[in-house]
Amino acid sequence: MSHDPVVQTAYGPVIGRECDGLYRFLGIPYASTPTGDLRWQPTGPPKAWVQQRSCHNFGKACPQPLSSFGPNINAADTSEDCLFLNIWTPSCRMGEKLPVMVWIHGGAFYLGAGSQSIYNGSPLARRGAVVVTINYRLGPFGFLASPLLAAESPHHSSGNYGLLDQVEALRWIQENVEGFGGDPQRVTIFGESAGAFSACRLMASPLASGLFHRVIAQSGGPVGDWVPVRPGRYTALEHAYEVWDRISARLGCTRERESLIAMRSRSAEQILATAHSGLQLFRNVSMLGPVVDGWVLPENPASRFARGVQEPVPLLIGINLDEGTLFREFAPVNSPLRYRVLLRLVAGNRAAELLGLYPARNREEVFQSLDRLITLLEFMAPARFAADSMRKLGVPAFLYQFSHCPPTEEGRRWAVHHGAEIPYVFGGVDRTLGYGESDQELSRTMMDYWLAFAESGNPNGNGRLTWPSYDGHGSYLEFGDPIRAGQGLWQRECDLADQLFPPKVV
Repeated sequence: MSHDPVVQTAYGPVIGRECDGLYRFLGIPYASTPTGDLRWQPTGPPKAWVQQRSCHNFGKACPQPLSSFGPNINAADTSEDCLFLNIWTPSCRMGEKLPVMVWIHGGAFYLGAGSQSIYNGSPLARRGAVVVTINYRLGPFGFLASPLLAAESPHHSSGNYGLLDQVEALRWIQENVEGFGGDPQRVTIFGESAGAFSACRLMASPLASGLFHRVIAQSGGPVGDWVPVRPGRYTALEHAYEVWDRISARLGCTRERESLIAMRSRSAEQILATAHSGLQLFRNVSMLGPVVDGWVLPENPASRFARGVQEPVPLLIGINLDEGTLFREFAPVNSPLRYRVLLRLVAGNRAAELLGLYPARNREEVFQSLDRLITLLEFMAPARFAADSMRKLGVPAFLYQFSHCPPTEEGRRWAVHHGAEIPYVFGGVDRTLGYGESDQELSRTMMDYWLAFAESGNPNGNGRLTWPSYDGHGSYLEFGDPIRAGQGLWQRECDLADQLFPPKVV
């Protein structure tokens, strides 16, 4: 007979649901509500409660724009009161200390939520982990910065509220996860895209030190400004200040003494509609993300990795073969001439070297080479840099490339695209969605590697093909057809990227 489980947290009792051998707790508040005067402020612990709190349904997601990629979150399911987390844990193992896997969702720091069905923690939890997914503040709610906000802060900081939410969630997990069967000394943060960028920035943040013990970064690394056509995308405080100025001017909140009061009086809908958002890599839009604020991020994350002062925890990091296909549609580059102009903007007088790697003699080649260029500069070179930084620190790192093309509509359109690996990592390759037995087998294998890494910091064991740790020569594991180990992943291309765009070390 099933029964609803109750766990006493530090802030009050929560009641979940039992289903098919798992306990599921949804919509647990992990922080104070960031509304009113707490909009654009660091949060603290949630307000305590006495009665059992029903955690049967997901909490609201952060307000966000519509996207042309994947399912959108209904506006009715969003609110600034969005700082909730969700937990899946094996019901028969609540007395144990299982590894904890904390998922940070992607979405360009503008989109997504831990409640999305693609992040269902059940399959991973059934294999022996406590799985946690979190929401955090996004876009103009999570990453706006202003000197006016910095003046309010005892740390003279502004702009990294979404990262501070992630830190607060990790603090909550340290304090409470043992009651859900988890081991607070074996916490793995894992994420994709903006979630992977976040994880690497948490490695570079003194505020997060000691709150996690391993990191899995899927399609994202510590470097956020290697593409010169959009410099400083995730690091320049001045860019975030400019976005604040544009938004406040459009909302009529320009009188300095009253600007913060006026901005906090505007509705979430007004703020969101005014913050021109998008996923473009190549256009001048108001993209927002973590910034070097001197407190949460004391310096450029790439600089901390290069100097060896990042959090010294095992790292598993990698890319998908065709990351660039999802983004190239945004590029105003559809002819060989425009492609050559782009390379000149990117590489200056060394553009010919990139053209030698990725030629474009016709329109079809333009799109193919643009895919390769984006994949290299935005994903592969940063991944190798991160793995090599950990190797130099004497900490294990494991590099991968996912090259199995999913048999889905997205796979037919964008090949092994950005995000293609997520259903495999979460065990979501259902036959009703077009996946077959080979996909399910690959998914089981990937989950086993991920879980083994969460357990010990080493993905190997149980007779699986040995995944070599990164040795400085491009050693990696290929999740393709078949799975295989290799050397020299993108070596020539990454060597050139290192020469053209060395990470900024200041």
